[in-house]
Amino acid sequence: EEVLREKMESRLDGNARNKALLNLAKVMGWAGRFEEARGLAEEVSGNSEENDPSHGEALFLLGTFAEQEGDSERAHDFYLRATQGPAAFHNANYNLALSHIRRGEEAEAVARLQEFTAVTKDYAPAYLNLGNALRGLGQLDEAILALQRALALEPENAVILNSLGAARLQAGDVQTAISILERSVQFEAGNDRALFNLGLALAANEDWSKALNALEQCLELRPNDPKVHRYLAICLRELGQMERAQSHLDRSTQLQGSSN
Repeated sequence: EEVLREKMESRLDGNARNKALLNLAKVMGWAGRFEEARGLAEEVSGNSEENDPSHGEALFLLGTFAEQEGDSERAHDFYLRATQGPAAFHNANYNLALSHIRRGEEAEAVARLQEFTAVTKDYAPAYLNLGNALRGLGQLDEAILALQRALALEPENAVILNSLGAARLQAGDVQTAISILERSVQFEAGNDRALFNLGLALAANEDWSKALNALEQCLELRPNDPKVHRYLAICLRELGQMERAQSHLDRSTQLQGSSN
């Protein structure tokens, strides 16, 4: 911080001074000194021309500070402004996409993530979020391609494997889904989402005993999830265990009612 302050106080030209100010703002942000960090970023955004790269980066930083302080609406606005104009800051597309996802705006998220991955081709989380957003829009072929790109970058990532397995299951490719979801569970113990999706895939394959096993493991991690109880009831009914099936069905109904 002291080195950066010395640079600012020396005879730096406007662009160099803006860069030093932004670097100092980042340091203060990492230290949790958001008010000071925000003041520096606001100074740069106010003093820089719209075609100055520092202008877009300053708006991006203001978005990250707002997000860290829990103000998602202001963060979204800053990220949006950071992607506009001749000094658009590329990384803001990713943060803006995540903001769109949190707002349930999958189509807007897809557009931002496609723009981001057109330039940044080696960032697995971007392809993961793109795949999940495409899944939400029902564009399963495109979702699978994006998730495969993510998996190629991080082959043992249990979260990516779970999303790809779920997409394969949605697309009706049950056997491939089972294989992928089994790998997801293998790479991350206690992976409740993968256990749930594996249970669904095994049930779709009418492998009721294995589906029951996966869902019972999931239930240990999510004991109050009505969906887990409901699918357990289906498996138990298919296995002829009617009393246990009814118990889980009753519990599912109870939990569903308490959440409304």
